[in-house]
Amino acid sequence: MPRLLRTRVLVPCSVALFVLSGCFGSTPPTHFYLVPPLTSGDTASPASAGQRDLTLAVGPVTVPPYLDRPQIVTRTSRAKLGL
Repeated sequence: MPRLLRTRVLVPCSVALFVLSGCFGSTPPTHFYLVPPLTSGDTASPASAGQRDLTLAVGPVTVPPYLDRPQIVTRTSRAKLGL
């Protein structure tokens, strides 16, 4: 086989095999974690700390389409969620 023909055949075949090898791999399972809220004993009350009342407002929240998934999530431990 001439060298030029061999290069024209082997290079595209090698690239195709490299690209296709990614299709047969597996991805690790997804893990979701949750930061638990502080309990009332974990924080000092504003009155005892000498602070004023503070109001915090959050505007409309939107979820990106790649996060808007229909799966049911269950709690597997205090700080971990699972599918």
